[in-house]
Amino acid sequence: MAKLQQHIEQAELLLVGGGPVMWLLLGLALIAFIMIIAKWWQFAYLGINRVDFVKSALGHWRKGNIMPAINALSNHQKRPAAQVVEAAMSGLMSQQPADMVKEEVTRVAKLQIERLRSWLKPLELIAKISPPIGLLGTVLGVMVAFKELEQASDQINLSLLSGGIWQALLTTAVGLMIAVPVFLAHQWLERRIERSANMMQDSATQVFTSGPVSTADWLSE
Repeated sequence: MAKLQQHIEQAELLLVGGGPVMWLLLGLALIAFIMIIAKWWQFAYLGINRVDFVKSALGHWRKGNIMPAINALSNHQKRPAAQVVEAAMSGLMSQQPADMVKEEVTRVAKLQIERLRSWLKPLELIAKISPPIGLLGTVLGVMVAFKELEQASDQINLSLLSGGIWQALLTTAVGLMIAVPVFLAHQWLERRIERSANMMQDSATQVFTSGPVSTADWLSE
C-alpha cells in the first residue's frame, strides 16, 4: 500500500511538473489509444484480410456457377472484398459495357478503402505533433527555471535550476513516448489496408478475366 501511494505521488509530481503541456500530451495519447483500439476492432469485425470466401466465389465463377458464386459472397456483405467482387460479377452479368462496370467497381473499391482509412489521418497527426508539443513544454519549463534562478539573485541554487530543467525535459520524453508507438500503430494499420486493397484489386481482376463472361468476350464482339 505504501509503494502504491508512493507511485501515485510520483505520478502527481510528474503531471504537475509537466504543466498544461503534459495534460495536452496525455489527452492526445488517450485519443490515439481510443482510435487504435477502434480501428483494430473494426478490422477484426470486417475481417479485411480474409480471403476464403473470395476464393470460394471465384472458384464457382470460373466454373460458370453464377448463383453459387454470388451466394458465397452474400453472407459476407459487411466485408469490403465481398462488395467489390459482387459489384464486378453483377455488372458483368447485367451485360453493361466493360468500361462502366470497371468504373463502378473502382468506385465501390475507393469507398471501401476510404472507409478503412477513417481516423488514420488524426493518428498520423498525433504522431507528428507530439514531439514538437513536448519540445514546447520543455522550452517553457526551462524559461520558468531560469526565471526562478534570476529571482533568486545572489542566492544561486544549482539544485533549483537542475530540478526545473529535469521537470521541463519530461514533456519532450513524453512526447516521444507517445509519437513512437502511435507511428508504429499507424504504419501497421496502413499496411493492413494496403493488403486489403491489393486483394480487392486482384479479386476484381480475376472476375473480369475468367468465368462465364469476361472482358475479352466483349472486346471480340
